[in-house]
Amino acid sequence: MRDLLAILLSAQAIHHRISNFETSARQQAAECGPLPSAKHHAGLLKDLAAQRRKLTRMIGGLAGKDARRLSGIKDIHTASGRLRGIMFGQGLRKDEAEFLARQDRIFRKNWAQPGCFKAFTIVSFYAQPFDVTLQKNIGKLSTAELRCYLHFALRQPHIMQAEDEKKYVDYYRHLTDWLLHLVKISERWPPARAQILRQVIKSALTFGTCYYIDLPIGDLVKARAQIVTALTRRLPGFKQLKTFPQPAKPAPGRHKLRFGIISRNIGDYTDTRALYALFREFDPERYEIYWYSLDIIDPTTLSDVEFFRKLYAFTHKVVSLRGDGAQKAQQVLNDDLDFLAVGTAYSFGAQYLDQMLSKRLARIQVGLNAMVPSSSGFASYDYSIVPEASAEALKNFYAESSETLKFVADPMIWYEPRPVTQPDKFVTRTALGIPKNAIIYCSGAVANKQMPGTLTCWLEILRQVPNSYLLLYPYNPAWGGYFIGLTFLARLNALLKQYPDIDPARIVVTRQVTPDEGNRLILLSDIYLGSFPHAGATSATLALQHGKPVVARHARWLRSTTDPSLVRSIGLPELIGKDNEEVTAIAVRLGLDRAWREKITAHIASALPSAPFFDSVNGSRRFQALFDDMAAEKGLLERSSIKPQLRVVR
Repeated sequence: MRDLLAILLSAQAIHHRISNFETSARQQAAECGPLPSAKHHAGLLKDLAAQRRKLTRMIGGLAGKDARRLSGIKDIHTASGRLRGIMFGQGLRKDEAEFLARQDRIFRKNWAQPGCFKAFTIVSFYAQPFDVTLQKNIGKLSTAELRCYLHFALRQPHIMQAEDEKKYVDYYRHLTDWLLHLVKISERWPPARAQILRQVIKSALTFGTCYYIDLPIGDLVKARAQIVTALTRRLPGFKQLKTFPQPAKPAPGRHKLRFGIISRNIGDYTDTRALYALFREFDPERYEIYWYSLDIIDPTTLSDVEFFRKLYAFTHKVVSLRGDGAQKAQQVLNDDLDFLAVGTAYSFGAQYLDQMLSKRLARIQVGLNAMVPSSSGFASYDYSIVPEASAEALKNFYAESSETLKFVADPMIWYEPRPVTQPDKFVTRTALGIPKNAIIYCSGAVANKQMPGTLTCWLEILRQVPNSYLLLYPYNPAWGGYFIGLTFLARLNALLKQYPDIDPARIVVTRQVTPDEGNRLILLSDIYLGSFPHAGATSATLALQHGKPVVARHARWLRSTTDPSLVRSIGLPELIGKDNEEVTAIAVRLGLDRAWREKITAHIASALPSAPFFDSVNGSRRFQALFDDMAAEKGLLERSSIKPQLRVVR
């Protein structure tokens, strides 16, 4: 028991060491400055490596009852999860590597082997889930051990090298098949064991990394939908729901279509503003707007009385969704909607939002590709609205999608422009350590979007353009920043080893920034790099607003559409590369050919007054025409009653 206490204290020490670092780092983020590279955190990493060695050796020495009690010490498994990402790229001592190899061999046998769970606990401090064998024979595990192993199996992977993407996809194919099997057979389990399975799947299962990898994910999208559907069938609250039958039938005696929108929140938030711009001009004589908020508030959500006034003025009803998935679903069903448009990708797993959307909550259910960068996979959806695309991309779109695709002319998203900000004393080239005459390539893509393929492309640009710098601001206050930051830096430093000719000082990664500081960083830059395969939207739009060339990659997947559609909409297809190599070539030419860069900048300036991504009035009217057409297809509207939308000249 004394050994277990020492292990608990050691695990807590690791957890507190990381938490204290995060707290102090946040306190230092008052000014937008460069985040030190991993070598500046050498002391932290050295301490954590020593604590990990000590802790895993103590675990290895446990025997008998103490070894069996490991599963009940939550702090151990919390510590192993937090350590993983930031320690990648940190070499192991010879004795440590040999010790780990012995534990891995024990774990790979099966759960019936003596010491298997103890070996698994040690391996979990070092390994990615896709690096170890998925142990499907869980009958010998206690309820507590089952919980620990499921949490490990469902851990979000850290993609460090391009090869990890395929490992992740292959692993998740096996994982989803196994989970679906477990959900189906769990009805024969003791209730407590079945409840743990459902709880862990709800809290830990996420396919979010699917968005960021450069491979087909259609089968994973469908597998996720199957798991959520099977899960909700076994939840009592969902059994009581009376959802809409198909085909859709018009509500008797009603003259207006009830149109529901689900958003992350109703504050002055980027996605909320974009949704408002999409629907603001819907004809109030035909549509009643019902706005449903998940009330997920983060530090980037601002309070703007004028925006609130505009949002409430065009909505018939605003609802805060409360309770679990079934209770949220019932709130929506109570309003007897004709349309439900899903405008948030807050979750892509099996959480309450996913559970409720697996049910048909309106006569017509629609996904918005600009907000939800993938097919839902659910049979409850009728349509997904996507930008027009090439024949090659369409083939992939249809392979990924379970919905009928509806196409809209470029772009897919539009905003109301915000006032242009000017740099202040804290956001300058000097403060960031960048020479005044340097060419700055900038990206505000969040850390998870900067996958190995994307970063490799950007490092190639630096290699080919002398006196160029890469300015990244991948953390906003909503993303926390520092634990994720160390994981991201581990990936970046691993890739930098392949580029010994690039001085790491030419890559500036800022601390977390506010939206206003992000604006200022774009203003300091010369060229904006759009992310891929998961495109952005907001930062690319801001870059164009500030007159900066935006380099994008052709949409290969549903999650890739927004950046190229924005660039194409103002007549600059020459800034869209068909592949990574062409993206590099375009960005290199912009950096080396000043005359061409100035020509592109002048074109952007002349195109902005009529840019469709700032024309929310006409964009919203075009959008209504699309929904009018869907309503007519489903028999909710007579085609003869549809009037053409008149274009407003700005």
